Amino acid sequence: MALQFPVGTNTRKDLKDWLLEDAAKTHIVLDSKSSDFGKRLWVAVKPTRMNPRISGCQISILCFHMEKGEESWGYTEYGEAGNPYVDCPDSIIDMVGENATPGVTKWRDKVRSR
Repeated sequence: MALQFPVGTNTRKDLKDWLLEDAAKTHIVLDSKSSDFGKRLWVAVKPTRMNPRISGCQISILCFHMEKGEESWGYTEYGEAGNPYVDCPDSIIDMVGENATPGVTKWRDKVRSR
């Protein structure tokens, strides 16, 4: 996956603030934590409009892997299914419900067993 470089993200803090603002456009941001010495930002979110056809918890986790480019900071976004990283903080994992797709459940189990 290619890195994306938002305009004006000259520091890691600039990028983190931008990512949280961007996530808040389509989700309610419940919590965020960093891992791997600040290289990853983990964000627990729920949709601003809940889907009535989905029962149970609709909270999900977004992962942003952040890297310094030549002139600014960039990121790669990962959802829970197919996420290569397992250093998600326990407090973020604990916020999500148990109903999930098999791929998401498999990733959450890997995180919890680390």
